[in-house]
Amino acid sequence: MAIDDALRPTCCDGARDLPIEYMRANVIGGPTSDGWCIDLTTDMAEARVRISFCPFCGTQLAEPTKPLWQISIAPALRRLTELRQGWDSYGALPIDRNTLARALAVLSRVMPPDAPAPQAVPLNDGGVQFEWHVGGIDLEFEVHPRGTMRLAYENSNSGETRDEEVPPDLGNLRSALANLARA
Repeated sequence: MAIDDALRPTCCDGARDLPIEYMRANVIGGPTSDGWCIDLTTDMAEARVRISFCPFCGTQLAEPTKPLWQISIAPALRRLTELRQGWDSYGALPIDRNTLARALAVLSRVMPPDAPAPQAVPLNDGGVQFEWHVGGIDLEFEVHPRGTMRLAYENSNSGETRDEEVPPDLGNLRSALANLARA
């Protein structure tokens, strides 16, 4: 048995039945020791990932090297770093890369593995805001270039609302993300 055949995914008929030559010609990536892979890369530091999956049915065959939320927001973060002074036509500052890195470091410490990916939004002071709107919960987490972090949280199911600074222990952010993951 050829190595390509040994590495062929067996999760679906499409993967089992197509000739390996077709797979080589029509699938981005190729065989690895853990299946067929697609490489997703960005210019952001720490955002290089490799996800192996069946190119036919989409079954994930190996765990990514980064959490899925980081993978899914990497293109948006790259676009944020490309914004120039005045991107909002009112003189907004470009996104500060150190602020963005700090925000990602904080989220990496507190995001539950089952939490949905946020949307990344630029702030006019050069900061970044991450937003989630899931299951009746609206959560906004802001990181500003001067180091302040803010949290706005509204749970329409329980009626709970908060608009406050995030303390050094990140407790309120961790709690809000845990609620979001359960929603």
